[in-house]
Amino acid sequence: MNELTPIKNVLFHYNKESHHRGFDSQLVSMTLEFILKNLQARGNTPRPYNDYSTRDLDISWRMQTLASHLKEALKDE
Repeated sequence: MNELTPIKNVLFHYNKESHHRGFDSQLVSMTLEFILKNLQARGNTPRPYNDYSTRDLDISWRMQTLASHLKEALKDE
């Protein structure tokens, strides 16, 4: 939370761990919680200089990996 690029770092570590462990529901929930806390900490007028903005999350391949794991978790199976 106290780094210059906290969201990038959270997603980096998520991808690193999920590559080794595969899908882990606890890891997904912790990652989403950290992303939420970081976005809330930015306040009403965020200025992410080197970090992801909310628009950048849509095109981030790291976020796409997290989104694909969420889709897998929410399947009917």
